[in-house]
Amino acid sequence: RFKVDSVLYSERPLPEYEYSIPSNVIMLQRAFLLNDNYIVGSGGMRKDKLVKIDTRRDSIINSTPFTPVLKEELGNRSAGYIYAGEIAPNEDKERIAVTTQRFKTLEIYDYDLNLISDTRFDENPVTILGDENSIATGETVIHYSNISISDNFIFLLYSGNNYDDLENAFYGDTSNLKESEIHVFDWKGEPVFKMVTDSYLSAISFDKLNNRIVGVAPYMEDYHNYIVYLDIPFW
Repeated sequence: RFKVDSVLYSERPLPEYEYSIPSNVIMLQRAFLLNDNYIVGSGGMRKDKLVKIDTRRDSIINSTPFTPVLKEELGNRSAGYIYAGEIAPNEDKERIAVTTQRFKTLEIYDYDLNLISDTRFDENPVTILGDENSIATGETVIHYSNISISDNFIFLLYSGNNYDDLENAFYGDTSNLKESEIHVFDWKGEPVFKMVTDSYLSAISFDKLNNRIVGVAPYMEDYHNYIVYLDIPFW
């Protein structure tokens, strides 16, 4: 954990708090501190989608199974990465929003990792797998690629592009790249609004001071990263 001022004004900021996670979850992709005593993490694990770690005892005190259930069978090695995604906590409501790149779903948990809401657009979705050495092919679609929250809403950045389209864009061919959408939900998991952008965005963040979305557009004109500002129509 870093103080904001140290990141903004120091060339080599030092953390004010750090913790080494237990070795059996060393491949976690995302994590956040509930406080100095607990960490919640997701992604990269062979058996669990979410874990809650007691930092005082270096032990896992709770976990959740992989969801949604797939039609295909997955090896333990693949599962942790296929279910990797984004997590965002709401401290006031004591809720955690969870989504993934591979599935068009939104799950909301409480701080004890009880599932409160499960919003999905396919009951048992199919994800395009590669061979035994790969978890994806060029046709594998990326769904929700980023998440941001406010006190009352969850903002999910929807891509809809496959790996081939994203790789081609990286090397200069954006002809097949779809514009991004932002899907807005409330903290009950109910859809509220869909925002359609006019460019591909790689990341978003909710600007609390101005009640707007700030996005990163990496493929505009001269291929520099542009910061874009999006008004929220229903605000």
